[in-house]
Amino acid sequence: LLGGNMTKKIAVAVLLSAASALLFAQPRQPASEKSLVLTHVTVIDCTGAAPQADMTVVVAGNRISAVGKTGSIKVPAKSQVVAAKGKFLIPGLWDMHVHLSWTKASAVPALVANGVTGVRDMGGILSEIDAWRAEVAAGALIGPRIIRAGPTVNGKEFAFHQVAVGTEAEARAVVRVLNKVGVDFIKLHRALPREAYFGLAGEAKKLGIPFAGHIPQSVTPAEAADAGQASFEHTETLFEGTFAAQVLQEKLVEAIARFKQDDAPSLFARFAKTGTSFTPTLVAFRFGTEIRDLASDPRDKYISN
Repeated sequence: LLGGNMTKKIAVAVLLSAASALLFAQPRQPASEKSLVLTHVTVIDCTGAAPQADMTVVVAGNRISAVGKTGSIKVPAKSQVVAAKGKFLIPGLWDMHVHLSWTKASAVPALVANGVTGVRDMGGILSEIDAWRAEVAAGALIGPRIIRAGPTVNGKEFAFHQVAVGTEAEARAVVRVLNKVGVDFIKLHRALPREAYFGLAGEAKKLGIPFAGHIPQSVTPAEAADAGQASFEHTETLFEGTFAAQVLQEKLVEAIARFKQDDAPSLFARFAKTGTSFTPTLVAFRFGTEIRDLASDPRDKYISN
């Protein structure tokens, strides 16, 4: 049985999230909506093929309906035509680790302005994320496709979007509730106890919902991969927890060098076998290690403080 606080937290999650989770639907193009046509554009398809110059691309609704040399593609009547000579067209980018509840709504159109048409939100307030997602779907807000986890499951609450669980039973209950309100995957953090982690993994596997995030301090990366964790987040997650406990007598730099030579090949081969993805978040890591004047970035005017 769950304690009173845990029951209350789950009830609040249901009340705040259930309605908004059901609002989102894939946008559909009305029959009368114009197609978007880009002419004389250079297409880079990201397959390794050479850039294709002077192309026409027709977009009908949310699908590319035609691609070919300009002049060889019929432009649908009443289309919106963009002359894109000297410009380049690439597939939409994905940012696989964002926290929109930290940056708020101003980040949603800013992502698209930077070519990001899909994001994976790794922990936030589900009700507000789903409100933005519904606005994007309705065409009221320019923004990317959002795949989201909602509350992060952790051993303690270290942030506003985290929910604490301490036992296997609590972990399984939280997974059931989050699955019920319709999250796309379960996000976990590193303070989750070992027993709770494997309870979460077992319940997620039972319900067929992915789980991703940090590697708990008491779980090895190999164990997490074998348990079915869909992805590991941040480079440093490989060197925390059980790794740090094993190298107390070594200098960290030497321990990591030894890991790269002796252990990394077999570990990443295991990831490949289990289908485990790795999101190193190198740009964010670099940003955190550099000293820079944030006020000097002219792009700050486009996002809230």
